[in-house]
Amino acid sequence: MKILPFSFVLACFLLTLTCRMGFAQSLEPVPADSLTESQIESLMINGYEPLQAKPGETLMLTVKARSETIIPPYPEEVKIMTRWSIQPESGIRLDKSSGKLSIGEDVHNGTEYSITAEVKTRKGWKTLDKHLYIYTSAENPFVGLWEDRNNNIGELWFRSDGTFSVTAHPFEVYKDYWGTYRYDLDKKSIVFEINGGNKIPEDKDLEGSFEILANGDLLLHDLSFGTLSEKAGRQNEYIFTQNAMKLPVRRRQKEFAALSDEEVLAIESDVAQAFSVQEK
Repeated sequence: MKILPFSFVLACFLLTLTCRMGFAQSLEPVPADSLTESQIESLMINGYEPLQAKPGETLMLTVKARSETIIPPYPEEVKIMTRWSIQPESGIRLDKSSGKLSIGEDVHNGTEYSITAEVKTRKGWKTLDKHLYIYTSAENPFVGLWEDRNNNIGELWFRSDGTFSVTAHPFEVYKDYWGTYRYDLDKKSIVFEINGGNKIPEDKDLEGSFEILANGDLLLHDLSFGTLSEKAGRQNEYIFTQNAMKLPVRRRQKEFAALSDEEVLAIESDVAQAFSVQEK
């Protein structure tokens, strides 16, 4: 049995303790008067990602700022005077003081809303904007975070605004490449177009076919995301399962057993919003 050096064990303990404290602190709203100049400039609605929701769902709109104490810089909720508004107003119900937003059951897939928050900072009033995209699983079955069964693609992320990202080996906010996608439900065809990336394989072929299997898994075939690792090589067929969204937090939950279920759910929301900061 190999015995680890005490210095290494101590370093791991301190790192775990620091992360635990950082996550716990991030659950409490940050007072507006404690924000730095750069945090005021970073103010945003709910996080880095465009918002998405299904008909019938309820969202709680919040103002957040980029953390300067947590690495990577996840968004932290800010306690600040806010006036909320949304356009168009049809199909939704918004509490303009609390930010509680309810989506009507009859709102159609593809409907887009523009959310505005007027926030009062020590530098005066600041206007924040955010888009909300409505989708249904019947008309867009892709939305969500998927994981390759063979573990060659750690994250395939479809968003309801028509964007995607691919990452072979996920690490915090890193992405291999990203872009837009379009599909035809009748023809069962799908096309990916790359807008940018950190690692874009030359042997990619991003036009192919899809099938939603009986168990809900996603089969992509006659296409290739390219050689993203020498070990995996190039594939022409993938089977993805949509259970990856909670993996990063569930792993942390095992480390940080002191966190309650409510705290874990709050962190999941922040982590999900933070993953694409690399793309901004």
